[in-house]
Amino acid sequence: MWIYVGLLAMLAYVWLTYDGGTPVKTEWNVVKERLIPAGDIDKIVYISNMDQVMIYLRKDRLEQFSNEKIPSTGPHFYFIVGSNRNIETELEEAREQLDSDHRFKIEVEKQSNFFGRLLEWMLLPILLIAFWLLMFRSRNRFLFQEQQF
Repeated sequence: MWIYVGLLAMLAYVWLTYDGGTPVKTEWNVVKERLIPAGDIDKIVYISNMDQVMIYLRKDRLEQFSNEKIPSTGPHFYFIVGSNRNIETELEEAREQLDSDHRFKIEVEKQSNFFGRLLEWMLLPILLIAFWLLMFRSRNRFLFQEQQF
């Protein structure tokens, strides 16, 4: 029974966190030199507690990237920010250099995965309880067999 509960929990976790695909990893230089000047970006989300930048492309520009196997829904690209950078300032400077019709939105947020954290905290107690029940059950079976003789 515990195996089924564990499998069901993992299935629920995967189903709730699945977003239609994983974004393609890129570098800040590629974004700055290729995506921003072309006006391909709709929105950039900087996840400050994970040091990641997620890039959402404009819907009318997705066809240009069909050979790069990007997901159909965003985020489409991401890159990791080094701790010595002030990426918010760099993004704002790059945004200000664009025409007003090509400017993208910049969002800063913190993310946490509730179900992942819950699974991390609950996995060890569940395994310990399951192990204890298994040992208790096999001990009772052994004692019951001794009493029959």
